[in-house]
Parts: sequence; C-alpha cells; structure tokens
Amino acid sequence: MPRTATLLKITAGTAVGAAALYVTYTYLVSASTVLKTLEKANPFLVLAATACEAAWYAACITGWRQTFTPLTPNPPGHGTLFALYNVKLAVNQAAGPARTVSGDAVRLYYAVQLGYPVTTVTPTIVADLILGNLGYLTVIAIAMTLAADEIPWEMALINALGFPALAFLWYTLTREELCEEAFEKPLETLLSKLGVEVNLHGLAGSTSEVFGSRSAPKAYLLYTGGWAARVLRLYALTYAVWPDANPLLPAVMSVVIRGSAALAPSPAGLGIVEGITVEAMKTLGAPASTVAAILILDRVYATLIPAVMGGLCLWYLQRRI
Repeated sequence: MPRTATLLKITAGTAVGAAALYVTYTYLVSASTVLKTLEKANPFLVLAATACEAAWYAACITGWRQTFTPLTPNPPGHGTLFALYNVKLAVNQAAGPARTVSGDAVRLYYAVQLGYPVTTVTPTIVADLILGNLGYLTVIAIAMTLAADEIPWEMALINALGFPALAFLWYTLTREELCEEAFEKPLETLLSKLGVEVNLHGLAGSTSEVFGSRSAPKAYLLYTGGWAARVLRLYALTYAVWPDANPLLPAVMSVVIRGSAALAPSPAGLGIVEGITVEAMKTLGAPASTVAAILILDRVYATLIPAVMGGLCLWYLQRRI
C-alpha cells in the first residue's frame, strides 16, 4: 500500500508538471523563438559550463570525503563517493517532494551495505547537507553583492535567515548532548525504514566530532568553491544565449530554480520550475524565450546528467554489495 501511494503521488506530480510545461510553452514563451535562441548559443561558453559542472562534482565529493577524516583513517575513495552522490541526486530528481525516502537515505543505505558503519556515514551526510547549503548561500551572497548595487529584498531575506540558521546549527552539532536530542526522533524514524540499528549516543558523539573538527571548515571551503563553480555554470549558460544579460540574473535565477524545484510536486520540478522562473525573471528584464532557452541548457546538467549517471552508479553499487 505505501508503494502504491508513492506511485500515485509521483504520477500525479508528473501530470501536474506536464500540464505546467504545456502552459509555459503555449502561453508564456514561443517554442520557435526558444529553438532559434538555442541555435545561436555560444558553444565555447557551453563547454565552459561543462567544466564548471565537473569542478562542482570534484569539490563537493572532496568536501564530503573531508568530513570522514575525523572518524576514520581510511575514508571511502572518490569513486565510491561519486557513485553514492550520483545515486542521491538521481533519487531526489526522480521522485520530487512526493518521495517517502530521500536520496540521502538511499546513499546511507548503500554506504552501510558497502560495509561503512552507520555512525561514520550518517554524520558525514548531515555535514554534507549543512556545510553544502551554507557554502551555497555564501556564494549567492557574494554573487549578488558583486553584481548589483541594490540586492533584491527577497534574496537578502533568504540569506539573512538561512545563513545564520545553518551557522547556528553547525555550532549546535559540535555539542554531543544537543546532537543526541536533535537526532533522537528523526533518526529513529529514518533508520527504522532502512532496517538499521544504531546507538544514538555513539552517533551523537561522532557527529559532534565531525562538526567540531578542523575538517569541517576545510569541507565548508570546498563546498563553497564547488557551489561557486555551479553558479558560474549558470552564468556561462546565460551569457551563451544572452551576452547582454543583467549580471544579477544568473544568481537570482539559481535561487528561484532551487526554491521552485524544492516545492514543486513534479519530478525535478519539471514544468513548475520553467513557469515560475520565466515569470520571475521578467522583473529583471529577461525575455521569456531567452530564459526558457537557458533553462533547457540547464536541464541537461541539472536533470539529464544526474539521471543517467545515477542509473549507472546504481548498477555499479548493486554489483558491489
């Protein structure tokens, strides 16, 4: 029954996304103009975007590996972490918010199946989430500060709320007793779904060790560098199709894409992201068809590549366990 309910949610979300995509390309943009814009895209900037995406992968995976070092002298290799990271991305893209088990739970499951202790892997995944998002907000704040004299109040509010909240959470997780309180309820639920037993006291201790170590700031810097590369990817794609774009546009677009994808019921936010982003970018003077062309190029990196790589990595991990 739970599987049926999940399948129904995903099906309904896909239908909503398809309807939103139809509305976007029927009433908001001209499909022929989008295609003409794509034909004129600068191939060298598209290649630069590919290099930026590779740099994002390398920095984030190295940052995640860095969080293992306080807990084990032999952290997983880059290849294993690359496979786990891609499976996480693919699961998150495939099911959208309708999913009942997140990509992070799936990468935890496979890491444990590969023989890594849950008390080692779980704190690193928590660190990956917190330090990674903190790095992203840092990059967006820098990009908007450099790109505009006046930062949009919505973007300033996101950073004003998000950055200190994550920084405080980082500080909180350096204290073992607070870790145990924070983990007790959500982890019991998650681990019971995965059929994994764990000592919460030991888990809290290893988590505080990760966040209180010198590796945490190093990982944060790596994540910040990685997200800088990924935001630069969007800059490259934007200028590939619109050389005269407002320098603030890619930074704002990045926040809108991430936010709408997180809230959309459709897999990967398909349709919902396109409609919301096209409308939102009008406030910065961006032509609807140009924004749609940028989004199509962005989909290759944000949706298509993770889906293909995730499928291959899932096959690879299944053969290893």
